[in-house]
Amino acid sequence: MNVAIADAAIVQARLLENPELSLSEVNLWSTRSGRREAAIPPLFGSFGKNTEFSVELSQLIQTANKRGKLVRMEKVSREIALAEFEETLRGLKAELHHTIDEMLYIQDYREVVSGQIRSLTHLTQAYTRQVEQGNLAKSELLRLQYALFEAENEWIEVETSWNALQKRDAYIAEFLSRCCHYYYRRG
Repeated sequence: MNVAIADAAIVQARLLENPELSLSEVNLWSTRSGRREAAIPPLFGSFGKNTEFSVELSQLIQTANKRGKLVRMEKVSREIALAEFEETLRGLKAELHHTIDEMLYIQDYREVVSGQIRSLTHLTQAYTRQVEQGNLAKSELLRLQYALFEAENEWIEVETSWNALQKRDAYIAEFLSRCCHYYYRRG
């Protein structure tokens, strides 16, 4: 969000420097002999009679259009920050599109693995009945149960990937919506 910082720098560059007021060499007390010898007039009413101090007021005045040049330089800095911000947005949008493509692929893959699990479950149940009747060897049933176990493990991996992509997609989408809202609100 360097754009907001750059906007603030432009406003600050347009402003004049603050004046400085300093008070030094203050001697607000005086002795009786000092009051008789020197007659320093009072500052306000009877305050400040026979007292010493110095006041200094300074104001920086920039010449040769230095303030205008500073404003133009800050405007260029803002344009650079805006370009960097837009580049970041483009990168995030591309990442969001990539994540959505991955999610579509994984969603289709989930359906395939789910179909395999359903088919293997039905087949395992049928093989179990056939093994109980003595029509098939138990090794065929074990091979099928192992294939079902592998398919279920694949389902767990796919679900883990699916959940991770959903979290990443939600994070990117939320970040983009906040950035775009800020960007379009600022103009």
